Amino acid sequence: MTIKALWDFGKAELSQAGISDAHWQAELLLRFVTGLSRASLLTHPGRTISEQEVARYREALRERALGLPLQYIVGQTEFFGREFRVTPAVLIPRPDTETLVEEALRLLRTESVSHIAASSTMCQVPSAKCAPPALLDLCTGSGCVGLTLAAEAPELTMWLADVCAGALTVAADNAAKLGVSARVRLRPGDLFAAVEGMRFWMITANPPYIPSGEIHTLADEVQREPRLALDGGEDGLAYYRRIASESTHFLYPGGWLLLEVGSTQAEAVQTFLRAAHFTETFVRQDLAGRDRVVGGRLPLDTNPL
Repeated sequence: MTIKALWDFGKAELSQAGISDAHWQAELLLRFVTGLSRASLLTHPGRTISEQEVARYREALRERALGLPLQYIVGQTEFFGREFRVTPAVLIPRPDTETLVEEALRLLRTESVSHIAASSTMCQVPSAKCAPPALLDLCTGSGCVGLTLAAEAPELTMWLADVCAGALTVAADNAAKLGVSARVRLRPGDLFAAVEGMRFWMITANPPYIPSGEIHTLADEVQREPRLALDGGEDGLAYYRRIASESTHFLYPGGWLLLEVGSTQAEAVQTFLRAAHFTETFVRQDLAGRDRVVGGRLPLDTNPL
């Protein structure tokens, strides 16, 4: 079978299954199966595809038609201009989450990493050698947030925590792929249980925030993602309550907490931060104009003991 014939077949199969962007998805799956570039597909439509590749393509189409997310089939997705490995053990990174990374980088650049290191409690002992500023990414999943920060700010040490061992395996693979493994620490545990006794200059998190009763209303392919990464409890705010109240014991005075939120949750999450005595709280919107990130700062006069 030729490239063109197989591609046409793929487009028809996905269109019949009601898949949006059937043309693009059929192409992406064909490139994944054959290892060919888009240019090769377009310039050599008469090239014959092996029977083995045809069989693999048909299977990929079948999986996609049944609702398996495209990213799980091809095993990767793009985030902040980089390719990340994804498996059914992790939530698929969304462009909306790039807003969380952008806000973290904005604060890092505003404060300047050198200033953070100099003012950190770690560096208050005369003549002590200061360790690189450490940041924590909770509910890390694929590691897309924490590893992007590590790649963008090489002065940092990133700690990535997740309760799911499978997710940490994927994050470790992505750290190696991005060349940042030497500055990344991966820890298993439920939220802060993974980093007991530690403090950080910044904590980021994209926790589960879908109300339990609404998960069944999500698109079929979203429901194929790990429920553990989606279910935010009865009102979707369970993890925000915990993170806001517990994070004060894991931040240095003056440290920042940044949280991705659902588009209707910003006001409630901001209230949690204020109740935990965070100051300079703010809300940032994503490119679609929806509330996406809530942040706050632990006061400088906070007693760290």
